[in-house]
This record gives sequence, C-alpha cells and structure tokens, in this order.
Amino acid sequence: MTRERLQLPEHCWISAPARACGRFAGSLEDYSGGFSLTQLPLAYFAAILPGAVGMEGELNARGDFRKVASHAATLTIQLDSTPLQLRLPQDDPDLQQLFSFAPGQATAALSDNKATLSVDLPFAAVPGRVHAKAALCTGP
Repeated sequence: MTRERLQLPEHCWISAPARACGRFAGSLEDYSGGFSLTQLPLAYFAAILPGAVGMEGELNARGDFRKVASHAATLTIQLDSTPLQLRLPQDDPDLQQLFSFAPGQATAALSDNKATLSVDLPFAAVPGRVHAKAALCTGP
C-alpha cells in the first residue's frame, strides 16, 4: 500500500510586525513539522476581550510536532513574551487596575499519555511572579 506524502517547506505569513512560519512533511501515519511566531502584538486579541480590558506587549512562540508510525503524536511549544501590561476596568470608570510583567515564558508538551504546562511570568515593578506547573497523565 502506497502512503501519500505531503511536503510543505517552511513558508511564512507576515502581517507587520507579526510573522508566522510553518513546515510539514509526511503522511497521516508518519509526520513531522514545526512552527514559529514572532512579534505578535497582544493588541491583536482586543476584539475577543471584554469591553475595557487591554493588553500590551508581544508574544513569540516556536514549536515542533512529530508522529512516528504507530506511536502517539508529540507536540512541544515554547512561548516567550516581551514586557506585558494588562489593564482591567473597575466599577469606577475613572479607575483601572494595571498589572505589569517583565518578560516571561511558558512551555507546553504533549506526548503519549502526558500533557505538561509550565508558566513563569515575573511582575515588573514588585517582587513576585505568576508561576505555575501542571501535568495531566492518562496512563500508567
């Protein structure tokens, strides 16, 4: 039986200043690929945020995915940010709550029977950080 193979050499889409690139090679049973995303302004997400919520900063991401024959697919993603600001509205329209973060990172991985997520986002002006790790296992 002949397997249909597809090859997509790295190709990029640009919407200044953001740039998304991806590549793929293989078939449905056996494949590999990767992607990158650079300089994605958080302002792109304004349309899906409620009312006066605002975000400033940029995201960069890269990832790889692979599936070999009868094995489960794997996926890894690394996400990095520039300094970020999150503005949340308050009951008083003249007030808003502002959270400022230094550059941060997040990683995610998906394999056979395990998914992991790690987030590290330090505050910019005060000591402390948002730091979380999570793992979900579906097998032994």
